[in-house]
Amino acid sequence: MSDTTLLLVCDDRGSRGELCDQIEGIGARVEEASSRYDLAAIVQEEGCTGAFVAMNGLKKDLDEILFTINDECPGLPVVVVGPGADVDQLTTMLRSRVVCDYIDRPGKNAFADALERMEAEAARPPAAAQGGEAAPQQSGSPIERMVAAVKDGTFQLPALGDTMAKLQEIGDSEHAHIADVETVVGADAALVGTVLKEANSSMFGGKNAVTSLRAACMRLGIPRVLALAREALMKSVLPTKGDVAALAMASWDRGLLSRKIASLLAEDVGIATSAVDDAMLLHDVGELAMLKLLAEALGSKSLSDAEKTQAEGLVAKNHEAVGAMILKSWGMPMELVRLAACHHGQAPRWPETKAQTAMRNLVRICDHAAAWTLGELEDGPDAALLRHVGLSNDRVVAMSMKAMQALEAAA
Repeated sequence: MSDTTLLLVCDDRGSRGELCDQIEGIGARVEEASSRYDLAAIVQEEGCTGAFVAMNGLKKDLDEILFTINDECPGLPVVVVGPGADVDQLTTMLRSRVVCDYIDRPGKNAFADALERMEAEAARPPAAAQGGEAAPQQSGSPIERMVAAVKDGTFQLPALGDTMAKLQEIGDSEHAHIADVETVVGADAALVGTVLKEANSSMFGGKNAVTSLRAACMRLGIPRVLALAREALMKSVLPTKGDVAALAMASWDRGLLSRKIASLLAEDVGIATSAVDDAMLLHDVGELAMLKLLAEALGSKSLSDAEKTQAEGLVAKNHEAVGAMILKSWGMPMELVRLAACHHGQAPRWPETKAQTAMRNLVRICDHAAAWTLGELEDGPDAALLRHVGLSNDRVVAMSMKAMQALEAAA
């Protein structure tokens, strides 16, 4: 481990404590910093290949510290030591340089294992991150090949990611113009068809049918066109053949229902309705991507009931990490990356604003409400969480039924 520099950011009092002893106990170097400015100097001087940031009193500076690391050493794997995170998820996230937390009260073995992963990552960047060719397909069952592709970082959806990033750039711009939308959406005939169909639907259609993308954009408005394009792109990820198609379609339908419920409940929890669209659409992209991987590995073969159960369990366990990895590679805002990474968690893995906490809680509630409405779960959303955000069970049930009716009417 001599080539790895381990950066430790102590609290404002410079307290070393047990953490430093554990790190030094595995023969790793420790450099202390009492502020993000000290950290910047260490990063510049050492040019390290791996970094741990241990947060105590400096939690309020976390985003700026991470910005410093990314600015001085782009691509450097970073782990924030904090409340517990799944080790498999951490490994996956490291391959994509997604910032996450590690474990509470880390021990020597945990640090040693993490350093080995960092060194291996520094020696061999993932093919997906470098734009190189994917590794040869591994042997084993389709499920084993899916898991291997996730852990190796060899799966990618480059065309989808490129278009998603361009749509995000337009949406973030204060000076977006219809011509910008035409350039991106107009390059994909399927997206154009989706937008024209919506513009001529009973909800938006006027006396005369529109036949051009520009006219459709003027009728629908740029935000609606961007939302339609993103949804169509996401749906293109779905496998359409084999046993996995049914699992994927169930996931998609649940996601649409969850998204609609969120739009109806957003203002109840202090979130603008327009803000929930991307969050609800993208937070489960890891689930769709893993099912697509499984479908590709499966080919024409069928899954047994036991294998379906196994696949569902693997997707449930790993889709947050995979989704965060995908959104990071697409250049999505970090708040969406983090939401994908921990939308099932009861506590955040990093400092959150009140708005970010409200969004994460809304996602948890609406995902659960959608699954309950579809009969996939016996119980509705957690009563304590509902009380915490100021929602009643009756309100959630009513909006879930309303959302279901709206989707059925639009089908």
